[in-house]
Amino acid sequence: MDEVNALEHDADGEDALTNLWEDISGRPGAFGLEEEQARRQILNRSFSAQLESTANAFYVTAQSELITRDISRSALRRVLVEILAHFPVYRTYARVDEVAPADLKFVSEAVAHAKETCLPVDAWLIEKLAAWLSGQRMRPDDAALQNIALVRFQQLSAPLCAKAVEDTAFYRYGRLISRNDVGFDARKFACSAAEFHEKMQARRNYFPHSMLATATHDHKRGEDVRARLAVLSEMSAEWKQAIGRWLELSEPYCTVLGGVAVPSAGDRSILFQTVVGAWPMSLVSTDKPGLCGICQAHCCMAAKGCSRG
Repeated sequence: MDEVNALEHDADGEDALTNLWEDISGRPGAFGLEEEQARRQILNRSFSAQLESTANAFYVTAQSELITRDISRSALRRVLVEILAHFPVYRTYARVDEVAPADLKFVSEAVAHAKETCLPVDAWLIEKLAAWLSGQRMRPDDAALQNIALVRFQQLSAPLCAKAVEDTAFYRYGRLISRNDVGFDARKFACSAAEFHEKMQARRNYFPHSMLATATHDHKRGEDVRARLAVLSEMSAEWKQAIGRWLELSEPYCTVLGGVAVPSAGDRSILFQTVVGAWPMSLVSTDKPGLCGICQAHCCMAAKGCSRG
């Protein structure tokens, strides 16, 4: 689904749309920054108990060995936050002495970024925890406690990814929302035909019985909406002109709270993308009954008799 969608986008439009999003919203143009911030916020606000449970599981295991007994629970919690803030997938499936090469890659990627953002004094513990998450034994004679800690980590990383990425960052980041969907890598804007065929050959070789889907039970936008929005990557100049006009026209209908107009320009940009993606092909802007039928209620502009479109 991610690969098919990326194929529909034109890589030449990436820089222009990224710059436009930064100018409109004042938010990061790089999705990674938005994701990291969301992960930290959701981890602190919604998963603090699960984080404490995971830290405690590793702490109990560390306390069982003399060589690791000086590691504190608070230090383990700090480094877990740093690794989870950068974890690139939902979860791994490692057990003590049992780990897939792909899981090693995911842990290494998270650790590399975590070492850039952690406290300097915690860098060594990041490395230590990376080894434990990769299935290296904490205790030579017993794996039971460590496997419990691994399961706690995996049970935390998956819902954190869902809530922080799919349900939070995807709704804050509006460069082009056709690249914000379940299972998508929003960092990657487009995929060339050659790259797509290479990925399909790999899929045939390694997963010959899998299905190449364009929708799931949980996708945020349907195939038609995503395909239509993907066209904007081919016409970034026209989109910049249109969105500028619509933002100006919508400004009088915003509410000022604390000196700030709401919805924000970024939120309105995401809304206007949704309108473009879902707009019926036969509906014209002067058809007020039709417009109200789409909204299932009288929209504010129609109610006020707005004729500006």
